[in-house]
Amino acid sequence: MKYIASLAFWFFFIFDGMAQIASDSLFLMDGTILIGKIKSMERGDLNIDVPFSENNIKVKWDLISKMVTNQKFLLSTNSGEHYEADFLRFENDELDILISNPSKRQSNKMNLSKGDTLHLKPNEVLQFYEISQDFISRMSGEISLGFNLARSNKLRQYSFRGFATYNANSWALFGTMNFIQSRQEQANPIERFDSGITGLIYLPKEWYVMAWVNFLKNNQQLLELRIDSKVGFGKFLINQSKSMWMVQTGLNFNNEEFMNELPPNSSLEGVLSTSLSFYDVEGFDILFNMIFYESFSEKDRIRSDFRIDLKYDFYKDFFVKIGSSFNYDSKPTTGATPLDYVIQSTLGWNF
Repeated sequence: MKYIASLAFWFFFIFDGMAQIASDSLFLMDGTILIGKIKSMERGDLNIDVPFSENNIKVKWDLISKMVTNQKFLLSTNSGEHYEADFLRFENDELDILISNPSKRQSNKMNLSKGDTLHLKPNEVLQFYEISQDFISRMSGEISLGFNLARSNKLRQYSFRGFATYNANSWALFGTMNFIQSRQEQANPIERFDSGITGLIYLPKEWYVMAWVNFLKNNQQLLELRIDSKVGFGKFLINQSKSMWMVQTGLNFNNEEFMNELPPNSSLEGVLSTSLSFYDVEGFDILFNMIFYESFSEKDRIRSDFRIDLKYDFYKDFFVKIGSSFNYDSKPTTGATPLDYVIQSTLGWNF
């Protein structure tokens, strides 16, 4: 009797612990059933936290025949819409979501209200993330570090890169930071600081309006600080699970402070930019980003910023990244060079 009571105790203890963790169910086309907690779906892979594995398991979205969950998600579709919703039903290539917090535009233009049901096809869903009402649950990003050390002239080089995203149902906020510092005997110190904040408001048919501010400090071009304040609009030309292509245009208010007591400068510029991303190409993520500026205040002055990053996830949430940045100015300040570039390799972590 004691044995049966003890067995029953442990059975209910384990079952209760699993029930707290395992609230969602996935049914795959090959008959496999996974029970756990669904975290997200992006780039065609659904991530589920299961009790029997230390790591989240990735399941191909198109291999799921049925999904049962009681969680709330922030969901994006290939039509450019973003919904806060619950999954009511996902079975046999049919998907119904329950709208929980429609945006003002969705309420006014699409006549959606809280509690309405929306019918979709699974292939219309680009991505979704588990969310709650707290700020942290809507954030994601990455940080990476690099370090070089040499005995010759006591070389010390440090680099830090960071990226963070906050997602809401009608807007998003992005932040970036890139810092490089080098110290070496018998040589001037090198410092490069590049960061930015971008706000984006989603519009119908994959259009958006945006405002972004960038900061740049650059020894090579004698920039103590350049602040680019831009406003404009853009469009997703491609928005798929494995690739994304965005274009933007607008105006930029450029304010520059220089080293060596050179006079500051301000100008108004036109902006044209594009960003192209490829995900999970033989395990690699590839990002291209180009920005072109043409001055309205200074004749024949053209600037451009170009960046390319190559990222490889090698273990759990850890990755290695190789990136390069180029800054060009057709009319740099006195004593500065027109072109500056940097190549970095860093080790990082996704969060």
